[in-house]
Amino acid sequence: MLGLFAAWRGSSKRGVARWGATAIAMAAVVAAVLTPSDRLANLLHERCPGTLIYYVEGQGGTVAVIEQGTGRNRFRRLYIQGVSNTGDAMPSLRYMRLQALLPLIIHGGHRNRLWSSVWGRELTAGATLRFPGLEQRVVAELLPQVRQASSKFQGNFDALADPRLDIHLRDGRRELLSNEQTYDLIHTRATAPVSSRRCEPLFERFYKLARTRLRQGGLVAQWLPLSTQNDQDTRFTGAQFS
Repeated sequence: MLGLFAAWRGSSKRGVARWGATAIAMAAVVAAVLTPSDRLANLLHERCPGTLIYYVEGQGGTVAVIEQGTGRNRFRRLYIQGVSNTGDAMPSLRYMRLQALLPLIIHGGHRNRLWSSVWGRELTAGATLRFPGLEQRVVAELLPQVRQASSKFQGNFDALADPRLDIHLRDGRRELLSNEQTYDLIHTRATAPVSSRRCEPLFERFYKLARTRLRQGGLVAQWLPLSTQNDQDTRFTGAQFS
């Protein structure tokens, strides 16, 4: 709509641009009206066979839960924007829990305050409930639909109902900016790099902010998709805290 308005507010000599923009806008409206409301859900289901358990199209993205497998080997996977974000199969349970527990184990010393942007279908956040000694667990999750879908998964230690978990529905960086509270451990997954050049400003801002929110002896744990990134990207991430 903004593009259409701009085209009509332009010079009268650009009549072709005006009518072209109008035609495109009208075609988009017609396509939106004629497209079935469950079209995206059906496309996802065709690409990822199984039973569609949960599906919501929200402002921040499309979230779906699909149950797959057969017999006693059935499991569920979470899809955000059509991309699998793991689920509650045993291999996924292991690594999602380790994302929370390994940094806590490596930290040593006093680990009283934890901040994490890894909700992980509750699987990661729930694992922190099993770690002794933590006085505070703050978790940021951007999409409310992901939090709603969490009840569809097993192995999360009933994290949604546990009052020890302080869940904030907002962007992780904005959550850190909202107050000056400091933490013993800051754990993040959402800023995993795809291209160091493209992500450099984002990384610099986030890591500089994270440093100001660490208590003495605190550390930041960053999830890295080593199988899908090159050595340069990995070294770039590590260099932000050197």
